[in-house]
Amino acid sequence: MSFAPGQVAGEYRILEQLGSGAFGSVFKVEHVVTHRLEAMKVLGATAPASEEQRLRFLREIQLQARLSHPNIAAVHNAFWHEDSMVMIMELVDGETLQKILERGRPARMEGIGYVVQVLDALTYSHSQGIIHRDVSPANIVVTKAGVVKLTDFGLAKAPYDSRVTATGAMIGSPYYMSPEQVRGIDRLDPRTDIYSCGVILYEILTGQKLFDYESAFSLMRAHLEEEPRPPAEIDPAIPRAVNDVVLRALSKDPRARFPSAETFRKALERAVSPPQERRAAARVLPAPAPGPRRPLLPRFPWRYALRWLAAAVFGVVMAVVLMAAFRWLSRMPFPTAGAASNAIEAQTAADRVIGSVRRVVANVAARHELPALPWSAPPPPPPPPPPKAPRARNRGAAQPAGGQETARGESILAAREQPAPRALESILKLLARTPVVAAPPSQPPSPEAPAADAPREP
Repeated sequence: MSFAPGQVAGEYRILEQLGSGAFGSVFKVEHVVTHRLEAMKVLGATAPASEEQRLRFLREIQLQARLSHPNIAAVHNAFWHEDSMVMIMELVDGETLQKILERGRPARMEGIGYVVQVLDALTYSHSQGIIHRDVSPANIVVTKAGVVKLTDFGLAKAPYDSRVTATGAMIGSPYYMSPEQVRGIDRLDPRTDIYSCGVILYEILTGQKLFDYESAFSLMRAHLEEEPRPPAEIDPAIPRAVNDVVLRALSKDPRARFPSAETFRKALERAVSPPQERRAAARVLPAPAPGPRRPLLPRFPWRYALRWLAAAVFGVVMAVVLMAAFRWLSRMPFPTAGAASNAIEAQTAADRVIGSVRRVVANVAARHELPALPWSAPPPPPPPPPPKAPRARNRGAAQPAGGQETARGESILAAREQPAPRALESILKLLARTPVVAAPPSQPPSPEAPAADAPREP
């Protein structure tokens, strides 16, 4: 089927033909439902395509459809129409870099801006594992706004994919081929695209092709053997830093080139001077039209608000902790100033404890058949005081109570002759050392009878 303006292919109405080549034709079309203008690339529009061409076109559709970048022409749809394969892609309103170079050398910063955008597109495609392998001015479209679109991924190749070209086949445009492509190396890496970008940058800066030969053989031999003439020798106005960047990108050995497209782009931006030109080279885009400015609203001081909130929370926590500590301390018994008024109760409690211990000691002594101790039983009550006798005139007369005192003293000495065990003595000494608040006596003790709790001399 022949494609002509006015015909409908699928859901697209053909408006006009934009161009044609050995691998197909490109038309400007309109979607019959959305009325969106798009570009339609048809393989075999004028002549039947070979199997290799079909495979190449299919690979272009599949690989380019995986990419989404502002500097890469987007693929929207693809289908078969009768015997022809059709690809619907973004319509780029502009012209190729090849036509721009044919009219003459562009301004230096404008041309560097084009290369910077191409390197951005290659950085993205390389990160997706896709190598273009055919970077040339014919595959770079520049819009009227100065935006670059990289197209024609027909020779693009994913890593370790051997279905596009056979080993030893020459691929790419002869003027912009890398030495690896000339040698026919199948497994190429991203540095082959860096060499092609270097050739384009050389042509933009100098207005001359890197190697200007008529035959393809001479061009391939020059890429392998000849050293390029430094751009600064052709145009002394080119900065030395830019000259060095171009020569590094054109190194014959891939290991001497920039390791990635991003590194190439950063080096090129650093080489451009002065700083205002560096910013212009980063993006050659028109400045947006100034719109109505929105009133600036005062920003809420979140940092200070958070600080005050944290301080408030800390204060509440500390208050709760202090209240809990005060409540706990208020429940603990503390001695008061009126404790001295309870001296009688304290003496009574102490007497009860000492009495209980003494009873336990007496029980232990009785169980083990130990001699009786004066502490093993409660002391006898003091005898009543004897009646007062009339004072005898003869001081040498015998006292009537002297016999009682002698008998009691003998019993005490007899008791002392039988010593108590040392353990009991230690317990009793400990009890004797226990401080007890003495209660005021109800009546004065008799001078003749010793106190019951007074310790006796050994």
